[in-house]
Amino acid sequence: ALFLEKISPYSQQVEEAIQYGVYGRLAEPGENLMTFSYPPYALLPFLPLSFLPLKWAQSIWVAFLFSTLLVLPLAAFPRIPRWAWISSFFIYPISFSLLLGNYAVLLGTLLIFVIGYLLFSENASPGMDIFTGVLLAFTTIKPQFSALFLLILLLAVLRFKRWRLLISFFGSFLVFITFSFILLPGWPLAWYQQLFRYVESNQAIPHVTILLQFIMKPGLANTFTLILTGLLFAVLGWLGWQWWKGKLPFLKLLAFTGFFAYFIHPRTVSYEQIVFLVPFLVWIFSNPEATPCFHKLIFYFGSIVISWVGFAANKAGWEQLFPLEWIFLFYLIWMVYFFITPKNAVHLKKHDSTDL
Repeated sequence: ALFLEKISPYSQQVEEAIQYGVYGRLAEPGENLMTFSYPPYALLPFLPLSFLPLKWAQSIWVAFLFSTLLVLPLAAFPRIPRWAWISSFFIYPISFSLLLGNYAVLLGTLLIFVIGYLLFSENASPGMDIFTGVLLAFTTIKPQFSALFLLILLLAVLRFKRWRLLISFFGSFLVFITFSFILLPGWPLAWYQQLFRYVESNQAIPHVTILLQFIMKPGLANTFTLILTGLLFAVLGWLGWQWWKGKLPFLKLLAFTGFFAYFIHPRTVSYEQIVFLVPFLVWIFSNPEATPCFHKLIFYFGSIVISWVGFAANKAGWEQLFPLEWIFLFYLIWMVYFFITPKNAVHLKKHDSTDL
């Protein structure tokens, strides 16, 4: 619509066309409206695909997502276990995102790559710093997914004095915004309005609010959501300060960030769980020597099994006993293990264990 017909992707015309393509009719009350809810520069990867038939474009896009999931971690983590490298797509939220061709798996893979490149890569170069900055800037298309990770990653870039990467990030972001205005001059207001329609149609309530509603009225739950979110921000700030002073490994700050990001993330569908799989997979891919291999195998393959148990239970109508969020509880168990294990150091060439 945008590239070939010069029609706004936020227009009702496009929305209804998508609904007819997916449902064969207009969406009914309570159904997903299938709106385009990203900033316009999110469409950049689709520019060369927009001139192809849909089936070709879809096949190429899914192949691209699958390739990045394999290539980028291998490029960033010199000690990546081969058993994890060839099987990460078996974790249900990743499988689901790949099958749908959703952006969540791409953004998760980009964040994993950037973290691995910053902390573990032995092939850093000015050109790679610029390239990594561009990738990091692209993750801003989904701020509810990437914002907290961006916060701590930019803090790490400052501490490690990777100025080219920092300049590349802000420069690329400016180019993306400029490109969006060229394509669609009035996009900020249209995007803002679309986000509210998306939240309303998908009933995207933060996970923390849903949990609080089990024990209190909705109005009070909303108030306590703000209070609890503020407290968690304070904890994140304190952990960030501890890391800056060299008293906390960066990966522990990252693990808490994954928990916090999902805790306040609106509840939609299971591929959003990739937000807390990012720190977990960074830990697996970094392959810390001090952690017994048996522990890594238990946690890794346990995450695959638990994720599919949630899916199977949902299909069997047992979601009350085994909701799709079951894997988040598994993540919390791993995070507690990671925080209380005294020797979880990661072998590094460029930064000492305090940095990690």
